[in-house]
Amino acid sequence: MVSGDLVKALQRYGISPDEVRNTLQTYFTPKLEDILKNILRWMLVALSSLSGVVTQIFYVVLVPFLTFYLLTDLPKIGHRLLMLFPSRHRGRVEEYLTLADHVIGLYLRGVLTVAFMQGLLVFLLFSLVGIKYSLMLGVIAAALDLVPYFGLIVTMVLAGIVATFSDPPVLPKVLFALGSIEVLRIFETMYLSPRIVGSKVGLHPILIIFSILVFFHFLGFVGLLIAVPSTALIILFVREWEAGKRGVPLQEYHSTPSD
Repeated sequence: MVSGDLVKALQRYGISPDEVRNTLQTYFTPKLEDILKNILRWMLVALSSLSGVVTQIFYVVLVPFLTFYLLTDLPKIGHRLLMLFPSRHRGRVEEYLTLADHVIGLYLRGVLTVAFMQGLLVFLLFSLVGIKYSLMLGVIAAALDLVPYFGLIVTMVLAGIVATFSDPPVLPKVLFALGSIEVLRIFETMYLSPRIVGSKVGLHPILIIFSILVFFHFLGFVGLLIAVPSTALIILFVREWEAGKRGVPLQEYHSTPSD
């Protein structure tokens, strides 16, 4: 009934219903489909972004709990892992785990030492040129130094922003802040880390730099985190193999640097 009245109304104004139908099918239907597709795409992007945010929040909340329980039960986990090996090999495996734990502990101490020195240098340099909140920036730089590349970017951004609130002239201080952070990063990569971390874990500075380049090339960001301890463990097992060939105990053959 409604459609019949609509057809009569169109014919009264000289409009053919077939032309209206063709026009709708030709122009309006594709436009409507595009609009619906765009709306659906935007909804999927929004849901994906929301899902990513929720996931990150979940990780932030979950990781501290997992870390706490992992550290609490670490001796039990180590014992259970040791029980997986035959009894005749447990002594050797326990020896490997002890040495590996010692090497990783030395590596962490070396990394923390380098981070502290970086923060101290940032504090001293920024204080000399009159950049405000130099102590806070030094603490932030030391903490973020433990995060490769991402920490550098965040430190540079924060240093540049804080330098803009310093006393005039502002531009030279901003440029100095950004340039000094980059120079300190190069100084750390080429000198501090090879010398301090390398001496802790018993690796030559050239081997430290080479391992970082190789692991970063194949594993990216994760490679930067595991390059030095993984290389130290590889060298440890190579030394064990050499010690086995020479028939001497591993503790005598393995020359661990003193703290």
